[in-house]
Amino acid sequence: MKPNPEVIRATAAILGVDPRTLTDAIQRDGLKSYTQKQAAETLQLSTSTITRMIRSGDLPHFRAGKRGIRIPVEAIDKIREVVQ
Repeated sequence: MKPNPEVIRATAAILGVDPRTLTDAIQRDGLKSYTQKQAAETLQLSTSTITRMIRSGDLPHFRAGKRGIRIPVEAIDKIREVVQ
């Protein structure tokens, strides 16, 4: 799956960093994030739903390594605010 520029921009906006340096900022600043499973548990959704949200571009995320997908805590917090 190729990085979606819109998702990268949205994730960078939520985190308040430059989209071109998103990965560097995450590594440098140690920004907190959830795995897909942790995000699903936090939002009380299935991991399949989280995966669909990521693929559709509705959930900002970034890659950690070749296979790992991480979701910024701020993105989950914003979803929780809307749902409550």
